[in-house]
Amino acid sequence: MNSTNLFFFLALFGFSFTLIALGISGLPHIEGSPLWSMSANTSGNSTVYSTTYDKNKVSESFGVTILTGPTKQDETSQTALRRIGAGKPFEGYLWVSNQMAQENDFLVFGLLDYQQIPFEFNNSGRGIHHTIHMAPFEESAYPFSIPPMTEGSHDFEIFLVMKPDMHSLNDSFRFSTDQALLGSRRVNIIVGNAQSFFAPSLKEYDGPAISCGSDYVLNDGLLVTTKPCDTKALLSANVIPDSLFDYSINIGADNNYPVSVAVVPLLDFYQVPLAKNTNDRTAFFTLNAGEKLSIPANVVIPKDAGIHELMVLWIPLPYHSIDDDARNVAQHHQWPWSEPSIRVGLNVQ
Repeated sequence: MNSTNLFFFLALFGFSFTLIALGISGLPHIEGSPLWSMSANTSGNSTVYSTTYDKNKVSESFGVTILTGPTKQDETSQTALRRIGAGKPFEGYLWVSNQMAQENDFLVFGLLDYQQIPFEFNNSGRGIHHTIHMAPFEESAYPFSIPPMTEGSHDFEIFLVMKPDMHSLNDSFRFSTDQALLGSRRVNIIVGNAQSFFAPSLKEYDGPAISCGSDYVLNDGLLVTTKPCDTKALLSANVIPDSLFDYSINIGADNNYPVSVAVVPLLDFYQVPLAKNTNDRTAFFTLNAGEKLSIPANVVIPKDAGIHELMVLWIPLPYHSIDDDARNVAQHHQWPWSEPSIRVGLNVQ
């Protein structure tokens, strides 16, 4: 629930793993023996660093980035900023590396200017959700295209959800989804003749909020709970079809620095309003250092029986130029990497 980032970077090198700098999801920390170890093998003027890991304990390791072409060599240092002509679609390739000894399914969706949109993916037509199945250690690039945008500056972020069809109500699975089983990559886009990327004016959240006090458990992150400012995570609930389910989105800045963030609720990985009486599907916040708030939220429960997934995204630094991650950390103390809340299992009986 503390949003301190812990990311490990693994990739296949022959039949071993090599540490590489990609946007790779975090490996969950498990007490006991080390989950992985690294060794170095020097031959001539080159050194190969490889890792081995316990595949029975490491439940998540995959890489994701956005390329200009279908091979990893098409990545450049400027992939965080794209320029396209007016009236042109934004086209690219989503490169995914399944760095696990098991095959995995991923659900893919995208947010343009923090709103979920239909887009074309992997030559399968336009849709909000897309799925890919990857073999053990598979690396593939998938073409995508999003429709033309208005002239000016835009943010586009593409998300991968690992194990989207796992709906266990077991507490251990629910806890394992906290800041995990999700990866993403964001790009800044300039459409037209503008010389530089600039942030559009944002309407910050002005709805009801409760102060949780600076001693609340959160530190640059969010926690979904049943009651406002509670410290007990909401993991699952039995719910009534077509009813209104109330919950709280608790958010907090670090005690030492302010944070800028977008909060996006999802139900079954579709973007939904923050509450029934509003059309707001994204809430933007600028929190002062140490500020901790609880936001009342609710969602209409689907009519279909079964387990539905409620999740809230924490997206730092909306509309900030991200072509230099180190600069963002120096200026804002935040990495522009999105994180998910715990997936809440809503059991419709």
